[in-house]
Amino acid sequence: MTLLVKRNVETVQTRSYWLGWPVFALLHIPLGLAMHSYALVANIHAYLTLAVAAYIALSTRDMRKAAWVAAYICGAEILWRMTDVSIFYEIGKYAIVAVLGLCLLRLPIKQSIAMPVGYFLLLTLSIPLTVNGLSLGLARDQISFNLSGPLCLAVAVMFFTQFRLPVQDYYPLTWVLVGPIIGIGASAAFNTATAEAINFTGESNYVTSGGFGPNQVSAILSLGTVMLLMLAIQYRRDRLIALITALGLLTISVLTFSRGGLYNVGVSIIAAGIFLMGNARLRRSFLIVLVPAVLIGSYWIYPRLEEFTSGMVTKRFTDTNPTLRFEIMMAEWHTFTRNPLLGTGPGMGRFERYGELGYWVSSHTEYTRMIAEHGIPGIFAIVLLLLMASRALRRTPPGIQQVWCAALLAWSCTEMAHAAMRIAAVAFIFGLAMAGFNNHENNEEQNANQRHFIR
Repeated sequence: MTLLVKRNVETVQTRSYWLGWPVFALLHIPLGLAMHSYALVANIHAYLTLAVAAYIALSTRDMRKAAWVAAYICGAEILWRMTDVSIFYEIGKYAIVAVLGLCLLRLPIKQSIAMPVGYFLLLTLSIPLTVNGLSLGLARDQISFNLSGPLCLAVAVMFFTQFRLPVQDYYPLTWVLVGPIIGIGASAAFNTATAEAINFTGESNYVTSGGFGPNQVSAILSLGTVMLLMLAIQYRRDRLIALITALGLLTISVLTFSRGGLYNVGVSIIAAGIFLMGNARLRRSFLIVLVPAVLIGSYWIYPRLEEFTSGMVTKRFTDTNPTLRFEIMMAEWHTFTRNPLLGTGPGMGRFERYGELGYWVSSHTEYTRMIAEHGIPGIFAIVLLLLMASRALRRTPPGIQQVWCAALLAWSCTEMAHAAMRIAAVAFIFGLAMAGFNNHENNEEQNANQRHFIR
């Protein structure tokens, strides 16, 4: 009798665990709508989140909680920006740095941190050029804006290479990260539904993006899509709700008319597919998720988007014009050839681009920005990025965790290629891809993790 009661309690607890995280994420639909309509709600959410993050960073001994709160900030950053929260614009990146950095101080350093430290230090060599070329206040702003992403990436990589994150822990982390992204999708959908008129053209659309930058909204929605599709591949139990939510986020991302989000999803799915094709069970799960997603997208969602946009969605996403990105990249290459030793300094590239192009424009490609503003050290920093990614793929156990690693690296590197490091998600997700880095050290744990998938 006691054993039966114990089993029933364990069953209830397990069901509560599985149900609780999706419910937590979906509650961000009304929260996102409230934040969209009331600035007070948005500000309370931001400051409360940061307060909880500070408490966990200073008190917790469970590093998973630190990863969860950093993931939540990663997802909430764009929600705060689009609701005009009265906090520092780059707070998402620096908050993640603070949370993971404080916890990193309490972790034993088991793996070398030379690569992430070297990557960031290489990008600091040209700081004196910015300080010398601008007023102190403007130089500080440019350095903060352009190096906050690399700093966040370096800290995230160091954090996630120092402790084991079993593959089953991707489950709560995904729902925590996706929660505020669902709020972003709800806000954008509400703005679209209540707009008096929407003029769809061959450019990104601010109305369908919730009144905020389409590139950033599309990017973060694509991240939510990738995370949920990966969850649907890993777990049979949550497959339906994860797939439906993923398709909803992707639909809203397409409506922003920013093509970057769709590219991110496509490259990530291809990367995941490459690494799971050798495993029959994973391959079957992949097809079970991908085939319905493609069919629903092609025969149900796409015709309705075509009708809603009067055919403009096809014109927009079949247009291969890179929207001045090639011109910006060439301008940055020319800047490098003129300043190969140390570049122009962080943030100084925009002034060089204005002189060559005749208009103000921010960098859209992190790789060419690095060589333009940091010169030869920037090239070495790119090499270190590639080495970190390669090492993570080699050291992560084969199977579902390596598939996660490939998908996350693909998303981050693709986003850097067309939208630089405007959002904290680029850095955090690159670091998260290292989360399985240590798991080769314990074969018993690795085998248990592999058995855990698809429950």
